Amino acid sequence: METIADCRYNCYPKKPACPDCRGRKKLKKIKVTGDNRFIRIQGSPEMMPEDLMGDLDPVLAMRMGIQDPRAFTPGKIQKAHRKILFVDELNRVPQRTQNTLVQVLEEGITTIAGFDFSSEVDTLVVATENPEEYAGAERVSETLSDRFEQVRIGYPGFEDEVRILQQYGKKIEGVRESDNLVRQSVAISNSARSMPDELERLPSVRASLSIYEQAQSLARLRDANQVKKSDVENAARRVLEGRLAVSTESRYYEKQGILIEKIIDQAKK
Repeated sequence: METIADCRYNCYPKKPACPDCRGRKKLKKIKVTGDNRFIRIQGSPEMMPEDLMGDLDPVLAMRMGIQDPRAFTPGKIQKAHRKILFVDELNRVPQRTQNTLVQVLEEGITTIAGFDFSSEVDTLVVATENPEEYAGAERVSETLSDRFEQVRIGYPGFEDEVRILQQYGKKIEGVRESDNLVRQSVAISNSARSMPDELERLPSVRASLSIYEQAQSLARLRDANQVKKSDVENAARRVLEGRLAVSTESRYYEKQGILIEKIIDQAKK
């Protein structure tokens, strides 16, 4: 896309309207490549509206005056004008901060309190949330959630998860990788996921990645250049110990170790 050089609001060259462009006699056009049209926000309970909307820059305020819009530092919402705004874990963002998105999604503008101007925001907002996340999570308001199309993403299929490990799993130098190592790691996680009646929290793809990587580390600690099946099983015991939540109604509630052994044995079949 084309925008204006030194414009913090990514104005359209044909109709610049932000404080950065207003009053400038010459406006130089520049091109922004596709990979730079992606703005990411990590949701957290500490995120304040100012983190999205921007705030007053005290140095610029002293130079230009506190009421001068140029003293305002735009936040990620304004920087997402004509770009894609990605909010990771929207349900961890406080509702007060969530509300700042509503005006953007509804009207396509942001109004900066204390300054006499509104900033156009033409953006596509994509957000994720983990419905099973409870610690530090907020309820996404109906007003906001009604403006999103929701897509539920489950666990990947077996072969898809194998490809994920092959692409993103870390390889330990000096240890030969085998297809059996990848498939055994995925099989163990899949075995646990087949027991929803026994578990309240099932292992994610990160569990498979950890089994895959730790199995290589165990082989390296043995000064071996090949991973054994026992390395994968020992890695799985360590990985699953902290990632499973046994259901209170399960007969294994106080016997998690026995359940883990059952999961590993079932993965061999």
